[in-house]
Amino acid sequence: MPACHSIYLVIQLGHPSGESCYLSKAPHSDDFVIIHGNGIHSVAESHVQQLLRYQLFPASTDKPRTAATFSVLEEFHLLSLESKVSVHHYYNTLARHSNNSGLLPPKGRYEQFMCMIHEWHHLKMLKRSGHGHHADGIESTQEGECAVLCPACPHPGKNLPEHWKNMPKNKE
Repeated sequence: MPACHSIYLVIQLGHPSGESCYLSKAPHSDDFVIIHGNGIHSVAESHVQQLLRYQLFPASTDKPRTAATFSVLEEFHLLSLESKVSVHHYYNTLARHSNNSGLLPPKGRYEQFMCMIHEWHHLKMLKRSGHGHHADGIESTQEGECAVLCPACPHPGKNLPEHWKNMPKNKE
């Protein structure tokens, strides 16, 4: 499969097909990389908000040059939970999807993919613990607030009777 830039694929977010952005100051670069389930592809660069709107997770918020699709991040997340696949093995599998001959390897973005995976897991944890859309921002999350309480352990006010401290010793 040819690389996206070799077939002149340009993803122009936020504009109708065929129209160019009048705010664009520089010609498109082929240094922006998207990691997806069918391989690792070089395309033109774009902005963070536009990337997120189109379900592309940027590797950085300052002039990103790499993004991964939400679907590939979710797929890795599930595979790592179910089959314990490592980021290294998954990334190499994606590289083989891009070009299995080894003659034209895709641009190396393993470190960026690792960062995206860590951020994705962190955002999922915040979301599941109810802190993803906190009014004071995620910075207000205190240490231990994302932990899941053990339902078998005694928690006053949750799974202990009201006057549990005053119970006779023989009723414990």
